[in-house]
Amino acid sequence: MSAGTVPTDTVLGSYIFRTYNTKEIVGIDENDIKLDEPRGLSDNFTNEKIKTAFLEYINYRLWFYPYEYYYIGSPEDNKELENHIKKSVDAEIRVYNDTEDAVYIHTDIGEWLAIIKYKEEFVYCDGLIQKDDYLWPGDIDNYEVIERYSLIIPEPHKPNYGTSERKNDIIAKIEAFIETKLEDFYEADDNWVNTEAYIADFYEYENSTQIFLFPTAGNIAYFPVVFEEINGEIKIIGGKGFSIEGSRIHEYEKFMSDAVRYYIWSAKK
Repeated sequence: MSAGTVPTDTVLGSYIFRTYNTKEIVGIDENDIKLDEPRGLSDNFTNEKIKTAFLEYINYRLWFYPYEYYYIGSPEDNKELENHIKKSVDAEIRVYNDTEDAVYIHTDIGEWLAIIKYKEEFVYCDGLIQKDDYLWPGDIDNYEVIERYSLIIPEPHKPNYGTSERKNDIIAKIEAFIETKLEDFYEADDNWVNTEAYIADFYEYENSTQIFLFPTAGNIAYFPVVFEEINGEIKIIGGKGFSIEGSRIHEYEKFMSDAVRYYIWSAKK
């Protein structure tokens, strides 16, 4: 941080960001690009949306995959984000010269990069990548710093998946898919007569979610589903399902407790 730089604190929902209003180009020869005309962000991105998307992703990973299941960070440093809950983390929003459809965030707690993308009016974090990942920038030292800032990682909490009329339509189509599945199951086995159905909550840009079906007896049925919009109509495509033994249900408890829809299906007489 340069001398005389005055930080600015911004509150976005439950998140606090400290911004240093720093912009520079790193690793680019000034003969190739003018320093007073940086590439900057495309119209699809804003600094605030990028920051929020990054923290929402961190929260999602900490909420569903705590350290005992999955750690985040470079294997060399083994720095888990859990160790920085309620602590300040320094970050940079970067645009790399050899990538056009993504923005990146680098932090001081690992050598990984967070990749930020845009899809259907959503700005979201698509994951953390390492230098051996195919999405890693080709010229890692050639980038523009859009902004340097600090953030506080909050305690993990239920993600905010958002709502919309389109999402309600998707949920209704998934319920119709469940109805068809359970009618077929019930014809073969009356243990499906009063089935508890859970539809895991989801972000619209993911185009997928999970279904859990609890019969009155026997193993739980799990199905992934994908939704696509074709000619303006939502289509539901069911993936290959499998059964889950009761002893393993704890692995899926948070997806069910956060379900966007729960109901009991009763067979039609």
